[in-house]
Amino acid sequence: MIKKIVASSLVASALLFSGCGENNAEDRLSAQQALDKGDFSTTISNLESKSVKTTEDYMLLASAYMGKAGLSFTDTVALVSNANSTNDNKSFANYAKEIEKKKNPETLANLQKAISYYEAITGTSVTAAPAYKASANPSTTTGDRDLFLSLAYMTKATVVLSYLGDVQKLGDTTTDDPNILASACAISYVYSTSGLPTYCTRFSITDGGIDGDYRKISISDIASTAIYYRLKFADPAKKEMLLTDYKDSNTAPILIDGNVTTISKALVDTLNNSFDTLATIAPEDMKKDIEEFRKEIASDGNITAEAIANYLAGEIK
Repeated sequence: MIKKIVASSLVASALLFSGCGENNAEDRLSAQQALDKGDFSTTISNLESKSVKTTEDYMLLASAYMGKAGLSFTDTVALVSNANSTNDNKSFANYAKEIEKKKNPETLANLQKAISYYEAITGTSVTAAPAYKASANPSTTTGDRDLFLSLAYMTKATVVLSYLGDVQKLGDTTTDDPNILASACAISYVYSTSGLPTYCTRFSITDGGIDGDYRKISISDIASTAIYYRLKFADPAKKEMLLTDYKDSNTAPILIDGNVTTISKALVDTLNNSFDTLATIAPEDMKKDIEEFRKEIASDGNITAEAIANYLAGEIK
C-alpha cells in the first residue's frame, strides 16, 4: 500500500513544475528540494510570503507543515499500515500511540496550517461530510489533495485524543489511567442523553465554578479523593465539552488558530468526515485499515461522543 500511494504522490510532484514560468519553476524547485531534505522552515519561508499562490504552492506548503508537525504524509501512511499489522484488534489504539510519540508542542497548530492549505486549493473550507465527499474526484491533483487532506484530518483527531489522557495505556488492561476514564466520564456527562455509564460510578461528577464563558466539570475519584477537571461552556444551552490538556491544572481551553474547539468538532465530526472520505477515495488496502479503525471505535461504525467515551473507557483497566 505504501509504495502505491507514494508512487502516486511522486507523479503529482512531477506535475508541480509543468506549465509554469521559469522563475516560478525555480522557486518551486527550491521549495521542493528543501522539503525533500526535511528543511520545512525554508519551504515555508520561500512560499508563504508569495502574494499569489498556485495549487502547487499550496500542496508544498501543506506538506511542509505536515512535516513540521512531525507527521509527514509518508510517515502517516506508514503508521496507518503498521497499526493494522499486529493482529491484536487494537489497530486504532496502536496508531494513536505512534502519533503520540511523534507529537511535539506545535503539532496541532501545524496540522491545522496544513489542513488550511489543502483546503485553499479549492478556495473553500471543507466541513460537512456530504460536501467533503462530493469534492473528491479522480483527477490527479484534486484526488491527491483529498487523500492528503483526509489523512491530515484523521491525524489531527488522533492528536486530540492525546489531550484526554495517556494514550500509551490504550489497550493495556493491566494498568489504570484515571485521566482517560475521567475524560470518558466527562464526555458522557456532557453529551449523554441516557445517563452516565456504569464505569463512571467510580466518580462523583459535578459542575464547578464559572470562569467567563466556561464552567469546570469536577470529576472526583470517590476512593482516592483525587479530582480531575475538564471544561464545558457556561451557557447551559451549549452542551459541548471543550478540548483541554489533562496535564494542565489550570484547565484552560486549547486554542487552534486562536479558537476554542469542542469534542464534537475536534473528534466526532473530524473522525467521521475523514473516515467517510477515505472510504471513498483511498487505495483498497488503506480502506480496509480505515474500516478497522472505525469499527474499533464503534462496532456499528457510528462514531458519536458517547461511542468515543465508551471506547476510551473500554481500552483501559
